[in-house]
Amino acid sequence: MTSRHVFLCAVVGLTLVAAGCENDDLFTPTPPQYAGGAMFARYVSFGNSITAGIQSFGLSDSTQRLAYPVLLARA
Repeated sequence: MTSRHVFLCAVVGLTLVAAGCENDDLFTPTPPQYAGGAMFARYVSFGNSITAGIQSFGLSDSTQRLAYPVLLARA
């Protein structure tokens, strides 16, 4: 039984070594090309009621337009 375990471990080890060998030059990812600097296409903000724009215990369209995430996104 011991020689069987040694043989099985050797086969598994050689299989893992053979599977780990591949040509990395074939799969080189190209970085995205942007016109200049970093691209900030999306802005996500997490927070509490101040983030949502709740004022005086109410949530309306006019108070959401004055919430700081909206003001930061417009800047």
